[in-house]
Amino acid sequence: MDPTLVNDVSHILTGLRDDLERDLAQVHDLRAVLARRHTIDELLTDLERQLTRVRRAAVITLVGATGAGKSTLLNALVGQSIAREGDARPTTSVPVVYRPRDADLRELLERLPGGAPEVVDYDPDGGGPWSEQILIDAPDINSVAAEHRDVVGALAARSDVLVVVTHRQSVSELSSVEFVEHFAGRRGLLVVLNRADELTDEAREELLSTLRGLAHDRWGSPDAVVLATSARAAQSRSDTVGWEELCEHLRALVVGGLIGRVRRHNAIGTTAQLARCFTAIRNETLQDFEALESSQRDGIGTWGQRVDREAGTRLALRDAQLRAMLWNETARRWDGPGGWALRAGGLAALGLSAGVALARRHPLVAAGAAAGALAADKARDSWRERQFQDTAGLLPGSTELESWYRQDLSEARLRAAALARDTDEGSTDASSAGWVPTGRALAERAAQALSEAWQQLLERDLLRAAERSAPLALRTIVDVPVYGFAGWIVWRALVGFQEGAYVGIDFLVNAVLILMAWLFVGRTVVRLALRGRSATLLSEVRAGASESLGRTLEQALDGAHEQITKKRAALDQLCGVEDRWRSEILGADTAPGSS
Repeated sequence: MDPTLVNDVSHILTGLRDDLERDLAQVHDLRAVLARRHTIDELLTDLERQLTRVRRAAVITLVGATGAGKSTLLNALVGQSIAREGDARPTTSVPVVYRPRDADLRELLERLPGGAPEVVDYDPDGGGPWSEQILIDAPDINSVAAEHRDVVGALAARSDVLVVVTHRQSVSELSSVEFVEHFAGRRGLLVVLNRADELTDEAREELLSTLRGLAHDRWGSPDAVVLATSARAAQSRSDTVGWEELCEHLRALVVGGLIGRVRRHNAIGTTAQLARCFTAIRNETLQDFEALESSQRDGIGTWGQRVDREAGTRLALRDAQLRAMLWNETARRWDGPGGWALRAGGLAALGLSAGVALARRHPLVAAGAAAGALAADKARDSWRERQFQDTAGLLPGSTELESWYRQDLSEARLRAAALARDTDEGSTDASSAGWVPTGRALAERAAQALSEAWQQLLERDLLRAAERSAPLALRTIVDVPVYGFAGWIVWRALVGFQEGAYVGIDFLVNAVLILMAWLFVGRTVVRLALRGRSATLLSEVRAGASESLGRTLEQALDGAHEQITKKRAALDQLCGVEDRWRSEILGADTAPGSS
């Protein structure tokens, strides 16, 4: 193969393997995947072995039932008597590995179950079609010894090509059929009906038809080569029926650089089994995924409605605070006497009234009462403002929120737990895997939504409402009479001073009372206006908080949906892994100069 093409194929395989590992990482916590983890790991190990093997020699294992003639066939193939033949069964009780001199067997024999296999070096110049290849004469797959079957399975997993040797008594043995079925599609496959010279033409065709039916129906290998020959006769006569055809097929599989293509096609067979495995997983979990998304949407919706109702109730309880804050903000924007009256507040008004009452006899006490009332009113307003800005009381406590969460999302959490194991060891909350939002996360989102709505009230809506609550016309109506009356009092005081007739304390007290009465009327008008505006403002805050809560809970649903979508997409990719590998690898194999 052209070195450039080798690099291209290597790049393609690396990319395919990286995509496979990425998709597997997405679904590794699915319970359906964990239940098949042993099978998946076995297939992944097998796939890695096919992609990373670098030796030139092919590994070919002869498998079959007792008396099928594996050792005889091996001798005929290499053109030398290197394997011991015999009629006593089983002749091969331990695997015998025949290798060209100095071939590296470390990877092949590492951690092989059972006892150490026998290794025999042979001369690769014997003239047989498998010259320079590693040949394994495996124990019988129908052996009563379980360890024999384990060894054969391990060897088959490390091979490139399996030659299934049968005879008339072993064609339909269940153990042989099931063994080949396990590796079907993942290995180059040749099925040899041996000792064909002992059969009539009719019996031979009937047995070949049975083997082709097994290859098609049980092994999923309709293109597998199935032929009949006699290995013993072929040792002395090259024109034995079926022998030349067998040799041609062997050459097509293992001679020269073609083994690289065989290994890549074996990898396609492995991905086919992976695809079937993940198709079964997807079929098992499809309805569960749909039910999970439906139940968590319903659960989060119900939980959100509970929180929204409770937040609405708690917001309504802040109506008095909101009116007070709106009153204060309106007063700050009114610079005239009406604004002074608004800022004076209830306690200040009482203090001023007491001051007026005491002014005739105890002027100093009156001044102290007025100043103390103003200070007390200021402190109360400051405390109210801090209380008003605090959003902690807009939501129920964490215990109540968690209780609602467990009630409303119990079904979603159970479905998530049925689909996937929790990634947080020691935790029993399946939502920690990200499939269902946690109670804490939802509570934080709700608190954030209410905080945003309340912050918008403080920074924009309240200020805008205050501006509208003290229009210029109202300020003019309230302030102008006060300025006029105050001017008249000053004029009377100046006239009295010039004439030597002072106006007196009673006159001043009465004047102040008249001014306070007028400003009280103005306060009442503003209070009535603010009552309606406060109700509107509270309704807007309620609507904004509800909208913000719905939006943030929808985002939580979108996050959970994204997690599920990624897993479902990864499953879809894994179900189509065979098609992608087949397309990429066969495209590389059919490129000019590829092998």
